[in-house]
Amino acid sequence: MPFLKTLFRGALCSIACGASLFCAADVYRIIRNYPELMPVSYMDEKGSPTGFETELIRKIAEQAQLDLKEEFVANFGDTLTALENGKADLAMATISVTPARQQIFDFTTPYFRVNPFAFITKDDSIKTIQDLANKKVSVWTGSNHEQKIKEIQKEGTGSVIPAKSIFLAVKAVIQGEADVAVGDDAYMLNFADRYKQHNLKAVIDRSTEPESYAIAVRKGDQALKKKIDDALLQLKRDGTIDALTKKWYPNRT
Repeated sequence: MPFLKTLFRGALCSIACGASLFCAADVYRIIRNYPELMPVSYMDEKGSPTGFETELIRKIAEQAQLDLKEEFVANFGDTLTALENGKADLAMATISVTPARQQIFDFTTPYFRVNPFAFITKDDSIKTIQDLANKKVSVWTGSNHEQKIKEIQKEGTGSVIPAKSIFLAVKAVIQGEADVAVGDDAYMLNFADRYKQHNLKAVIDRSTEPESYAIAVRKGDQALKKKIDDALLQLKRDGTIDALTKKWYPNRT
């Protein structure tokens, strides 16, 4: 995504440093999802990224006085791989904290709670994750959902259809190539409204435990983790995170 990468080089430096000609010596590389996950992160009518995570990371950069250079990738798996391989210093990309990921990365204080299994489908029989055992399920490659669905389908006849982006996962349902697309409720519900002409419906499996989004940093980078945690704490105290949540998720309870 060279356009987006170039567009955002140094953009957060100006936010963090204001009108000053001097910026922090340390430049941190942040990797994020390609902005197509409304309302988490998406392109506005002017072609600029916006959304909940976009606004939040800018507030964090301002509060912590971080100079961040952003790069966007479409494949979720590439986000974590880049961080693990040292090609990024932090990742903010609808990343749920899991025990397996905590073995590889350090995580900041969580900033958002999600229902991890939301479905976009035309199939009225799909209510919970257990209903996917015999279905063709389109999932975002590298996501938690991919492995979980494979486990459920071990005793069934269903199949997993990997997709390089969540949009392509939903597109597979629209085109009849999959029975259902699976993702977090933070970004899945919007697809039913955007493509209602295709008779899509959104279903949330509330029988599963909620998960938390957090920013991932490289294992052992306690200095960066503390800077972000301190910023998040202040943004929680002053009501910024609550205000952003209400702005982008007005119907969320």
